[in-house]
Amino acid sequence: MKYGIIGTGAIGGYYGGKLAKSGQDVHFLFHSDYDYVKKNGLQIDSCDGSFHIDHVNAYHTTTEMPLCDVVLVCLKSTNNHLLPEMLRPLLHPHTLVVLIQNGIGVEYNGGLQWESVLRLPQFQNDFGMGWYGNKTDDENGSWGPKFDGSMLRYGSI
Repeated sequence: MKYGIIGTGAIGGYYGGKLAKSGQDVHFLFHSDYDYVKKNGLQIDSCDGSFHIDHVNAYHTTTEMPLCDVVLVCLKSTNNHLLPEMLRPLLHPHTLVVLIQNGIGVEYNGGLQWESVLRLPQFQNDFGMGWYGNKTDDENGSWGPKFDGSMLRYGSI
């Protein structure tokens, strides 16, 4: 499985570094630190334990990166307007994109579309919205009562 990290700062560096340390195939997008990391590697300092990654798959642009199965978006949310152009080269039809951002306006407002964003057929084929076997009108979790063919209202409208 290939992981892409967009925004290798505190958040992207930590989570991407943990994945790389565990042996995963991780590809990091860097901006100003690109040359330094290519030469010196990536140092992670954490209360959970510090470590160093000598060889880092570092890139200057996402067009240089491979297609990824999972992309962690760790940019400051004030840069969300860059996401459509940055994400497009990394995605295949089954790529999972995870937003792990901080900043103002963490919502994404773009026109980028995927054919299939998330597939959990083992849950979606048997269980409806709700939790702990109970139906709720304002929650779309897949842990509600089993489907029985009856029509159910979705949402609280």
